[in-house]
Amino acid sequence: MFKAFTVFTLEQGIDWMVVAGRAPVNKIYDRLLFEDVYETNKYFPMAHAGGLPHRVMSLCHRDM
Repeated sequence: MFKAFTVFTLEQGIDWMVVAGRAPVNKIYDRLLFEDVYETNKYFPMAHAGGLPHRVMSLCHRDM
């Protein structure tokens, strides 16, 4: 799914991708060079995920 997300954003000329990842999934985003939108390693409860804490992270294609 991530590859499709990346290809779609590149084809559409979208510069930024934003994701929310809970532990341990957030470590995958770290390895893919996503950066925290807010403070490093800060978690936010996500209502759509039953209040589970997630890190909000982004990746800019222009920086690649």
